Amino acid sequence: MKYAGMWLAGDPKTKGSWVPMQTKSGIKFRPAGKGASKWYKDAERAIGEQWEHGILEGPIKVRFLFLLPRK
Repeated sequence: MKYAGMWLAGDPKTKGSWVPMQTKSGIKFRPAGKGASKWYKDAERAIGEQWEHGILEGPIKVRFLFLLPRK
């Protein structure tokens, strides 16, 4: 089954390295890259607003197209 595409505006960040941090319940990890956490949250919110089909199960194929400005 094919679904319509979605548009995510923003500046994509790679996962890259992770940094350990101490919390009350133990040690957790956060992305080391600057702005990565904001990008993940913004992307999750935008996808949640656009996706109307529920959770997909099983193997899926996803195609990404990144349109980046020339610098």
